[in-house]
Amino acid sequence: TDPHPQKTIQLLERFAGVFEQTYTRFLDLQKAEAQAREAQIQLALERVRARTMAMQRSDELKKAAALLFQQVKALGVPAYSCGYNIWEKNEKEFTSWMSTQDGSEINGVSNIPLTEDANFIRYVTSKQKGELFFVLELRGERMQEHYHYLKTIPAFKGYFDYAVSVGFDLPETQIHHLANFSQGNLLFITLEPCPEFHDVFKRFAAVFEQTYTRFLDLQKAEAQVRESQIELGLERVRARAMAMQKSDELSELVDTVFKELTKLDFALTWCIINIIDESSMSNTVWAANPDINKAPESYHMLFEDYPFHDAMMKGWKERKIKYVYTLEGSEKKIYDDYLFSETEFKRTPEAAQAASRAMEKYVVSFSFSNFGGLQTVGNEPLSDANLDILARFGKVFDLTYTRFNDLQKAEAQAREAQIEAALERVRAKTMAMHSSEDVGETVATMFNEFMRLGIQTNRCGILIFSDDPAAEVWTAKSNPGGKANLIIGKLDMTVHPLLQGIHNAWKKKETFYSYTMEGNDLMNYYRALNELEYYPTKFDMETLPSKEFHSDFYFPEGSVFAFTAAPIPEEISRVFKRFAGVFGQTYRRYLDLQKAEAQSRESQIQLALERVRARTMAMQKSDELREVIQLIHQQLIQLNFAITNSGFGIDFKDSDDFNLWMADAYTEFPMKVHIPYIDHPQMNCFKEAKEKGLDF
Repeated sequence: TDPHPQKTIQLLERFAGVFEQTYTRFLDLQKAEAQAREAQIQLALERVRARTMAMQRSDELKKAAALLFQQVKALGVPAYSCGYNIWEKNEKEFTSWMSTQDGSEINGVSNIPLTEDANFIRYVTSKQKGELFFVLELRGERMQEHYHYLKTIPAFKGYFDYAVSVGFDLPETQIHHLANFSQGNLLFITLEPCPEFHDVFKRFAAVFEQTYTRFLDLQKAEAQVRESQIELGLERVRARAMAMQKSDELSELVDTVFKELTKLDFALTWCIINIIDESSMSNTVWAANPDINKAPESYHMLFEDYPFHDAMMKGWKERKIKYVYTLEGSEKKIYDDYLFSETEFKRTPEAAQAASRAMEKYVVSFSFSNFGGLQTVGNEPLSDANLDILARFGKVFDLTYTRFNDLQKAEAQAREAQIEAALERVRAKTMAMHSSEDVGETVATMFNEFMRLGIQTNRCGILIFSDDPAAEVWTAKSNPGGKANLIIGKLDMTVHPLLQGIHNAWKKKETFYSYTMEGNDLMNYYRALNELEYYPTKFDMETLPSKEFHSDFYFPEGSVFAFTAAPIPEEISRVFKRFAGVFGQTYRRYLDLQKAEAQSRESQIQLALERVRARTMAMQKSDELREVIQLIHQQLIQLNFAITNSGFGIDFKDSDDFNLWMADAYTEFPMKVHIPYIDHPQMNCFKEAKEKGLDF
């Protein structure tokens, strides 16, 4: 019992008043601490939200995972690791972005199956049940089984090996806190239970879902922009390829491809178009390189016994649209030595060669097509996305190059038709020749046909050779009216080294000969021509070109020749060879016709002589001489002698008088006229011929 109850009550009332004040302050402090804690949490959430909102690519999740780890540690969470698991589209696999136990970043691990590990299967069932949060404790045997499974995934095994090497322990117990959201979950791994932080984990998941949804929207928008950039690049390549008219324009095409891939953030050392010819086991390489300060060039290479070449040919035969080969170490060194010393790549500037040799490795990516393929070379492998882009560029090249080949084929057919028509006109002109004078008209026709075909020459013509050093020449050159101006004459093939070389090459039965003239050599040639007796044209020595190229294309009896301002390209050389072949064939027929006509003429003459001989042998009396003389006149007419009458002088006398029998087409028999000798030039010729037994 209290002897002083009233005092006690008063004292208690005073203590109650003090406690009320302190408890009020306690509540205020508690509220302030809660507010401070909330501010900490909000700040942590805001930092994670800001980092996530700033993401431009999914691989930035590794930085977000490291930041998440730092923020939850700052909030007092005993975190071992933190990160994100993002479902793949099929929701049977996921990509994991996790921090290490020291908070550093690690790259994402993709395509982890959700169907083979008991713990990952639990992830799936949680999602299927619609759970927003669950806790999974891994201890003892279950923990070891989980480690064993993770080590079957190369990326995780690599991390575990690294962790052991730097002294990180693999804990025997892990507690997984998973906060689900629509695209995956946030994973917080601790080594002991921490229920007081469950709500924090859920809030981080809610924040991340919002920002990740926005990130996906941004990613979609960026993907659309990226797709537009890719399509624009493809369209530029397509347009350039569609505009090609000849294969040399592949230089501009590979340059366009290189520039467009560079705009798409491809880090390339070389960009190459390969045109493969399996029949010759060769490859025409059109290569662009940033260290070469000129237009890309072509390099012809054989597929030789190198692993890289074998792999490349195999990839092309299999038409692999995405193929990667890496050259490094001794293989790269051996290949560099071969490439820059034994192939046409030795033409590349020394700076480009040095830069290529200095590379640690070549990562070569191909997109093979029917004709060859598109190829890139860099220090590092292309991403899967960039390999897909390369394949798309390769497909555009394949389609447009197919069209280019079709156009080339059509143009080649049209060109062939033009050439054949030109050859036919020359052939027809040659077939119509009846005398050597007609050769000039054929040469003029040939010259005009060259002009129609766009073949530019200073002059061109025909040489006909024989064993002696003189050659017949028919030359055509354009006159101010654009027609052919003919020069017909003979050349002494010994007066200049050019002519000597032409004649010697013909004797050796060569098919082609070329000679370049310039300086004094050129001047000496034209001086020699000007001094030739049987070459009618004289050249103005003041208007000669500084340099001239001569080419001969032979046929058995001679050559088709041309003087040009530049070397004749291979395509034009083939045309000249065909003209030489046509002229050679028809010229031989012309010679055969000449021979046949000569034989026919000889037969006609022999027949006429035989008729006269027969009539003469048949004479019975001297008066029949009239008939023989008339028959001789008739036979001469039949042999196309352009005569109106003919006379036959017989019965020469010592006085040099003679009788003349005159036959013509109007009288049946010749008239006999006595011609007395007089001192006259014609009579003196008769007399001299009679005395010497000569024809005149």
